[in-house]
Amino acid sequence: GLPWVAKRFINIGTGDGEVDIQENCEQVVKEAARLLRLGYFVKRFLAEAKRQSIDLKDGLNWHIIQVTDFKIAVEVVPDSGPSTASGFSLEQYQAAQKIPDSEDSEPVTQHTSNPSKGLVVWLFEPRRSSKVQRWSGTNEYPPWARSKLGSTLNTFAHYAYIVSHESTVFCDLQSMPFPVWFPHYSTLMLCISNCCQRGWGGNGSFV
Repeated sequence: GLPWVAKRFINIGTGDGEVDIQENCEQVVKEAARLLRLGYFVKRFLAEAKRQSIDLKDGLNWHIIQVTDFKIAVEVVPDSGPSTASGFSLEQYQAAQKIPDSEDSEPVTQHTSNPSKGLVVWLFEPRRSSKVQRWSGTNEYPPWARSKLGSTLNTFAHYAYIVSHESTVFCDLQSMPFPVWFPHYSTLMLCISNCCQRGWGGNGSFV
């Protein structure tokens, strides 16, 4: 099968190594939600382009964009504690099991509980090159108009904003050429951020 890599959060704005088990779980879920949201709008965008007979393929007649695949996994923690790669100690893991639910969560009864409390969660994505091309962000604005891909992603960002009734903005758009084991697509979209009316969809740095 395809090679995959496991990712977790190491920084969500409080400094490297300051992400606890619950925060990592929440941010991994938000990252997955962002990718799902991105995939939904990309699918609609490509369908609209096809409806209007707009060519969004490259010179090899491959579709120009596709969103990265992903999986969420929960680590099976033995009595000795979480894996070294997780960055969490046995003491941190045990403490996370005892953290009370927040006031906003559903009251715990014999029928309900917080299923994500204390889980060591990972985000799996297909392995790819670490070299990415950035198309938007606060510190870098590449000449997107000089390439078909840049123009396409710029158009997509505006399209998503409009069709979401101005409720969703995709930013920090990044891409990379597809690895050779991915047929029919030339560009992989990944590592995005988005802001919606309810707030940011997540933030942070992975390892």
